[in-house]
Amino acid sequence: MVYALLAQQLKTGDFPLGITLMLAAIVASAIVVIIVALICRRIFNRKIGESSSTEPFTLSDLRRMHQEGQLSDAEFERARKGMIARHLAMLNTSDQDEAGEGS
Repeated sequence: MVYALLAQQLKTGDFPLGITLMLAAIVASAIVVIIVALICRRIFNRKIGESSSTEPFTLSDLRRMHQEGQLSDAEFERARKGMIARHLAMLNTSDQDEAGEGS
């Protein structure tokens, strides 16, 4: 189709205008694709940020609270083990989801 348009424009003498219009269309298409990609990236990053913020504390937060005396040794260990168990369960679930998609 592009070659037919170029051939037609060569015959009619509108070649420079035709090339300019085609280049403008290609640049406009590229800009649209980039904008769509940026929007998709923003949505994807937002979803990842929401899913990672479900944990009320990080392990570093727990360590700091323990060192400052806000958590006893038993509370720290219980919270640490619970956090690790939740993360392992999440990893196992995602591994199973990936294995199910591959089959």
